[in-house]
Amino acid sequence: MRVFSTFLAVLCLVAALAACASPAPIASGSVEWEVTLVDHSIRPAQWRVPANHLLSVTLKNEDPQAHTLYVLSRSYASPWDEADREAVIASVEVPAGEPLLWQFTSPQAAGEYDVIATPPLAEEGMVAVLLVVQPSEPLNP
Repeated sequence: MRVFSTFLAVLCLVAALAACASPAPIASGSVEWEVTLVDHSIRPAQWRVPANHLLSVTLKNEDPQAHTLYVLSRSYASPWDEADREAVIASVEVPAGEPLLWQFTSPQAAGEYDVIATPPLAEEGMVAVLLVVQPSEPLNP
């Protein structure tokens, strides 16, 4: 019984610490976006979104093969390496010929974030930019 009490106390402490370290809450409402993957390109090439919002991206893959997309917390530099893997903040596998709803939370910090397809397609130009702005800025300047 004493072991169980100790375990329960540690579990409560871990939960309390995790609550203290959690990021700011996601802003209410979501931002919907439609993106097409075609001819080894991402269209549109720039997605202007508010910071810290739930993004609902409908991906339409018109290419004959599946693609994996990554949102990176830093600029992508070829070749793909461990630093790029560590910089992934969201990813999704998009099957060929099928639409897919991808939901993820935009970064809290305003700035430009690279969206790339799995290399070598990124090197061939299958890239886009997630332009994160503060919620008070217009999405369509």
